[in-house]
Amino acid sequence: MALDPTKPHEYLQLYESLVSDDAIQIRLFDLEPNELKTSNFTYPDEPFEALSYSWGTEWSAQNVIVNGITVPVKKCLETVLRRRRDTTNLGTLWIDAICINQEDDEEKSQQVPLMAMIYAAPRAVTMAGSGRR
Repeated sequence: MALDPTKPHEYLQLYESLVSDDAIQIRLFDLEPNELKTSNFTYPDEPFEALSYSWGTEWSAQNVIVNGITVPVKKCLETVLRRRRDTTNLGTLWIDAICINQEDDEEKSQQVPLMAMIYAAPRAVTMAGSGRR
């Protein structure tokens, strides 16, 4: 099933609500050979890598499978995920475009302020972009 951004109810199938109590909750995903599986965690209980990618204006969407749902992402992000799979460099990751529900303004307002802390995680990785100029 492909995710249709014009149908917000489809995001409910993709994202389990983050609990907003005293604990800091973030969504992580496991990079598996054929898809991504998301789970909610209390920060920083689970070791993870945070990937940063180019925010440029070039979209060039590619698809990835998240929890069995086809989700469009930027080509540079899809490329990094594919390369990690090809090298069996799987693991637990945080990528804002996937781990923050982009259709939920309340969640974004809670999660975006946490990004500096997330990128400061000991295993944080930065990817500069697609390598094109």
